Amino acid sequence: MVDDVLGEGTTNKVEGMARQGMGTAEQNMKEAQAQAEGSLKQAQGKAQENVGDIQRQSSEAGSDLERASDNVVDAVKDFFGQ
Repeated sequence: MVDDVLGEGTTNKVEGMARQGMGTAEQNMKEAQAQAEGSLKQAQGKAQENVGDIQRQSSEAGSDLERASDNVVDAVKDFFGQ
């Protein structure tokens, strides 16, 4: 019917263009999803790296605190001659 009004092959041309558009949209959605997943993995990796940094820093701070308290104890002993 459309071919009768607009000419031979019009139906196939319109359907083909519609399928191309749907294919492009699907491809763009897949690319956006892959990009989102990649960004999520990067964020997770950075968060894990930050946790490791915090663990190391807290361990170092604990060691520093222990040394400082030992120094205070030594200073008090020296003050009282023990």
